[in-house]
Amino acid sequence: MSDKRRQRRPLSLQLRLVVLASLLLAISLSLVGVALDAAFQRSSEAGLAARMESLVYLVLAAIEVSEEGGFRVVDEPGDPRLGQPGSGFYATALGENDRWNSSSSVTLSLPELPSVAAGEQNFQPPAADMGFFTYQYGVSWELTDGSMMPVMVNIYVSPDVLKPELQAFRSGMWRSLGSVGLILVLAQLILLALGLKPLRKISEDIAEIESGESE
Repeated sequence: MSDKRRQRRPLSLQLRLVVLASLLLAISLSLVGVALDAAFQRSSEAGLAARMESLVYLVLAAIEVSEEGGFRVVDEPGDPRLGQPGSGFYATALGENDRWNSSSSVTLSLPELPSVAAGEQNFQPPAADMGFFTYQYGVSWELTDGSMMPVMVNIYVSPDVLKPELQAFRSGMWRSLGSVGLILVLAQLILLALGLKPLRKISEDIAEIESGESE
């Protein structure tokens, strides 16, 4: 009976401390993981917006404006993704009477976007009614007669483009956090074993007094 009591008290206390500490650690690491994931996703979207802006300039560089107020894209813009159907990167250029679609969008029906004024740009993440990241840029060409011809360039990018890097980051992050959590739990076990050693001795002494083995 005395042996059971000697073991039950310190082990019960140690078990409660380990469970509580492990639970708090799991919650803390989960919150850290969620915060890191959100930060990485924002960073990825910011990088994607910069890439989409560069595609806008490639399209603008390929546009040739006629004296009559029309335009055409003389060559396929310099990014091969705009010439590959289903690449996930698509572009349109819209004027008053002309429209150009990139070869990558030949099998797609891209959604219409609201107009933006010349000099304005607009980046939007996918919404419920819009399954693409979109980047819009408005420009205006001055024609020979002094009139202005507005042109709007739209870039569409499928969310699937970001999935591989997001999945790779999340997989590595959760593996790292899991490893850190395991190391911290083992460290807690060692610290608790050392920290509770005096209590274990006191518990054994009390058990001996209660059993009459010691005064």
